[in-house]
Amino acid sequence: TTLTYGPDRKAEAQTVASALELPAKHLTEGSADGLTLVIGSDWPSGATYSGGSSAAPADTHAAVSNAHAQTADESKCAKVSPYKTVQLNGVAMTPAQAYAAASGKQDSAP
Repeated sequence: TTLTYGPDRKAEAQTVASALELPAKHLTEGSADGLTLVIGSDWPSGATYSGGSSAAPADTHAAVSNAHAQTADESKCAKVSPYKTVQLNGVAMTPAQAYAAASGKQDSAP
């Protein structure tokens, strides 16, 4: 799990990290504007990071007041490549074809 913040956004990132109980070592400065939170496999469930501190929650409304969130079911998500960029069992195919061919596999670790 990482929280990447753009130039002059460190204070906002620290507020979000505090609200999520995300340790400071998970924050990284990037070149893009805004904040980007990537939930990794080290965050198995819940609304806060399981390895976080017991600090008092921050003002979450202020921390996410200008946030732009999206989910996989929204049309504004990036398009999947139409090119054969992956291989499954040595056969080149598009990501969509590979996903369909691997229907017996879990999408992510439990």
